[in-house]
Amino acid sequence: MKLLLSVLLVANVHLCSSAACHQVPVENATGTHTACPPDSGVAAQGKLVAFFCGSSGVPPTVSNQKGSAFLKHTTSLGFHFIGLLYNAHEKSVAGFCKDIEETDPDCFEKIRLVRLFGGSYKGSHREKADGGLERLNRALPQLASAQKDEGWSEFLDNQGKLIASKVIVAGESQGSGMALMVSQYYAVDRVLQFAGVDDAYLKSGVPTAAPWVARQGWKTPATSIYGLGNTYGVACRAWHVDWPAAGIQGVTRRD
Repeated sequence: MKLLLSVLLVANVHLCSSAACHQVPVENATGTHTACPPDSGVAAQGKLVAFFCGSSGVPPTVSNQKGSAFLKHTTSLGFHFIGLLYNAHEKSVAGFCKDIEETDPDCFEKIRLVRLFGGSYKGSHREKADGGLERLNRALPQLASAQKDEGWSEFLDNQGKLIASKVIVAGESQGSGMALMVSQYYAVDRVLQFAGVDDAYLKSGVPTAAPWVARQGWKTPATSIYGLGNTYGVACRAWHVDWPAAGIQGVTRRD
């Protein structure tokens, strides 16, 4: 874990603080984003880590066990952190595509696009405003306005739009695929995948990466994409075929 982590080297908004972190309300949702500036006394890196949790997960906080160590380590290195609420509680991508992946291998991409950008696919619908990326785009101006001394405005341009080159997208399990997909559409600083991406299907009996994973012409180069997977784990095993298909460099194994 520490080996991978080393690569890290609006109006009337009410933010509820816990230590240095804030719980940012999300419109049309019951949960919140978690937003944390760099630790006090640590030089800011000028980079934002946007984190997508796994299936059925919630954004990590400094107190909940899952994801808290990653959050704390990130801010201790001088990075800003935001854990995104993006409807991860719905059926997992793997579960959604389970019975149709062989006849429609683009299922993985289609449902991820709905969850990131909004849209409709096979009974799943999201308004654009409820897509994960749009929620990020709305949260940052809120933070920049409500917490003026924490540096959140550094990640917005003069029009209040996200500066992708200052963002590190990260995720675990299902969230790792969300992070990787963002890198197809935006030239982000880096991508961190923990136990994923897991989008693969059987093609003539052979495990094969989903077409979107193997697509060429990404906005973010493969040299800026990193991953950490459990070699012998039984969950999210498709990274074995997905990472090479995505062109990720130097895939190695450690027993």
